[in-house]
Amino acid sequence: MVPYLFLNILKSLLEIHGLDKLTKDSAMNKIRSLTRTQRKILNVLFDKPRTIDEMRKELRKTQSTINYHLIKLSKEGLIAINYRERKKEFEISPEYLKYIDILLLSD
Repeated sequence: MVPYLFLNILKSLLEIHGLDKLTKDSAMNKIRSLTRTQRKILNVLFDKPRTIDEMRKELRKTQSTINYHLIKLSKEGLIAINYRERKKEFEISPEYLKYIDILLLSD
């Protein structure tokens, strides 16, 4: 998808939800900084929490690539890590869920 269209749709959603300018700017900057792989990871996590191995298979990327992008997303606060049944699962952070609808339109 064209990044310009992606950002315009996000901007419209933020305006509809009545978020203030500072929040809009912050969200837009965060979205602009995402790579294509990071957007794909968030799209995969939208349905349910996933392990690295599940994401690797679904996205057809190496474990090291997935790991690299998960670290970046985690540092940005976009994903959370949970331990369930001795497995590390990743999910979208609750604070970011209000912006996730727009990510489904990318790629």
